[in-house]
Amino acid sequence: CNIELRDELYLQLVKQLTENPGAESRRRGWEVVCCYVTVFPPSIVMDQWMLEWIAAARDGDPDADIRRMAGHAHKKLARLCQVGPKGRIPKIEEVERAMVAPFRQSPFGETLQDIMANPDLVDPERPEYPRILIFLSEAVVKLSGCSTEGIFRVPGDIDGVTALKLRIENGQYELGDSIRDPSIPASLLKLWLRELAEPLVPSDLYERCIHVRPDDAATAIALLDALPPINRAVAKYLIKYLQIFANP
Repeated sequence: CNIELRDELYLQLVKQLTENPGAESRRRGWEVVCCYVTVFPPSIVMDQWMLEWIAAARDGDPDADIRRMAGHAHKKLARLCQVGPKGRIPKIEEVERAMVAPFRQSPFGETLQDIMANPDLVDPERPEYPRILIFLSEAVVKLSGCSTEGIFRVPGDIDGVTALKLRIENGQYELGDSIRDPSIPASLLKLWLRELAEPLVPSDLYERCIHVRPDDAATAIALLDALPPINRAVAKYLIKYLQIFANP
């Protein structure tokens, strides 16, 4: 929606939630805030003010649930202000998911450190890795992705990707009978990596990484070893994983 309307929607929420005596009404209002911050930010004129207003509730609201919702909303809005609006209308299932997200952590849009701190998001059989990484990478292979042309280049069906994403966010790590295209988990794996709150390669190492010569293995290995432990583990896993597809 246009910038003026975005700001107006946020301002109306602030108006309704300020000094609102109704506990249920306030909770419903914060559910709407949690929906907004997954889809569109306010304008750059208003974004910092909005972040400060949400932070005040996160740090000082007497209701523990409201503080939790505000903390979630602040984190999501801070990221959304960097990347911009989502660019499409969310499905009703995505709206419903956004409403409960503060109380059921998603592996999407989080740091690797936060993911690994939540036992529900860690792979039960390989606890050194995020569960979503193992599930999606193995799903691509299971669906014959190794013999699919353009497996990490051709995007999967957007509805299928969205449906699988919502299933994972609700703790259901299963493909179901409807997903048979390996491009769907492949696209979602790329989306998960792209949406990490902090990139797999930290910004302070990025420039050094992209300037490594293809024949300079020693420097590449040294940079890999310089990554934080969980980033290094995920990067090494992905390198070995992609070698499966690179081997004719």
